[in-house]
Amino acid sequence: MGKEDYGNSLDRRVFLGASTATLLGLPGISLAQQQRPSEPDMGSEPATRAPSQAIADFVTGFDLKSAPPIVIERARIAFVDTVGVMLAGSRSSPTDIVCDIIKLEGSAPVATVVGRPLRTSPQLAALANGVAGHAMDFDLNTATQSVTGVIPAILPVAETTGATPSEMLAAFIVAAEIAARLFRAAPQGWRNTSWHGTGTIGTTAAAIASARLMKLPAEKIPDVVGITASMAGGLNVNFGTMTKPLHSGRAAQQGVLAAMLGARGFTASQSALEGRGGYFERFVQKWTLEPFADLGSRYDLAEMGYRLKAYPSGGLGHTAIDAALELRELVALDDIARIDVAITNFAARRLTDKYPQTEESAKFSGPILLPTRSCTAPRCLPPSRRRLCTTRPCAVWRARCHSPPMPNMPTWSRILPQK
Repeated sequence: MGKEDYGNSLDRRVFLGASTATLLGLPGISLAQQQRPSEPDMGSEPATRAPSQAIADFVTGFDLKSAPPIVIERARIAFVDTVGVMLAGSRSSPTDIVCDIIKLEGSAPVATVVGRPLRTSPQLAALANGVAGHAMDFDLNTATQSVTGVIPAILPVAETTGATPSEMLAAFIVAAEIAARLFRAAPQGWRNTSWHGTGTIGTTAAAIASARLMKLPAEKIPDVVGITASMAGGLNVNFGTMTKPLHSGRAAQQGVLAAMLGARGFTASQSALEGRGGYFERFVQKWTLEPFADLGSRYDLAEMGYRLKAYPSGGLGHTAIDAALELRELVALDDIARIDVAITNFAARRLTDKYPQTEESAKFSGPILLPTRSCTAPRCLPPSRRRLCTTRPCAVWRARCHSPPMPNMPTWSRILPQK
């Protein structure tokens, strides 16, 4: 952190020792701190409620003591994994650029940027944290990586509101559960669209976590949801560029902003999710509101969970890397004439068979990922164009690997929703 006095910054020893984070902070940014959350009407039938109302009741009524132990444990692991990945990504080129811009803003130094001797506003700290957490593509994988920006938003909000570790865990859990509902409302729709879930679903998830930490009352939550419906975005065409981690940074930043606006009475449509011209119609066209009916009674963190990434690269290529590593132990390299890597059309739209031109594109390049992971330490940092493996085994792998899309291959979305 350097010699400068940056106030109440993150003590990572306490974080790791408690399997979560504790942030001691300055006075809160929420206007709603003096208000107690309203209790949800547990007697009402969830299926009859609008999704924004079901979300509001869950966010304000959730009690960490009622969560299954596995949900709490997975939330703790998510914090440790995410902060570790953020620390590694905090020195990446995308984070360098974002932090340069943040310094130019000259905002009030009240929140810590993870891994940097830099303090700024909660929104800008969330932006930098979110970019750092996704820069290496090493962050945990849920359906569409929809919670990538949640913990980057939680950290600065918790720091400035004085939230406890338990409150931070609760904020992550409610955000993850709502992100899962947004995805389950249209799983095939999200998979067939060009929108990136980190920016579309993730913006709402980050706002929900922020609203929980700011202790917004239930009547303000639908406005927060509605605000994020207009903020959400991010296109898959930017995979393999610095803009992909920007999706996470913007989700975290805009999530904090939406919660702060909602706390101060900023309004939005109460039917922004399901209404005509709304969120679901814009992004997926066909959807169901059924998943919102079991908020609080079913936990997707328990039933589906998430996948911790084994390699710092696009997750859709990981099963191929696993297969290549196993093949390496079974067959001599000189006995292999050709390797066909069967991938789905869904994966083919996100991975590339082109030789990478940048470090970012290398994380999604078939000609680099399989040879490099198979011939070197598979869990090493992402290969860059300037540091590619030049050994003979890598050269042979590159020449013999082919990745034709398989039109009839299932997407496995029902069996492995996090893939």
